[in-house]
Amino acid sequence: AVTGPVMVHANVSVKSTVLSDTVSFAIYRDGKLIGNHLTQTLPGTASGTAIVQLSAIDSPPSGNHVYALYWSPGTGTLVANSNQRNLYTINLVPQ
Repeated sequence: AVTGPVMVHANVSVKSTVLSDTVSFAIYRDGKLIGNHLTQTLPGTASGTAIVQLSAIDSPPSGNHVYALYWSPGTGTLVANSNQRNLYTINLVPQ
């Protein structure tokens, strides 16, 4: 259970079916946006991949929470490469 501020870090390796596609990423807690949306233009090469990293400091109420990384594709289909994605949370107040 969270008892104070939380550091959230996410990274994902993605590729799009469209060259130079502009895609968006964001971190959510309990279905609500925390931090800012990140917009990334992917490589202009066929099957080009990009590693996207996001971090945020969240100050949730005490208790248990669900964190998620959401993305929104541009004009193509956006996929993660295999299982190359991570989401970490660190409670910044020792329990």
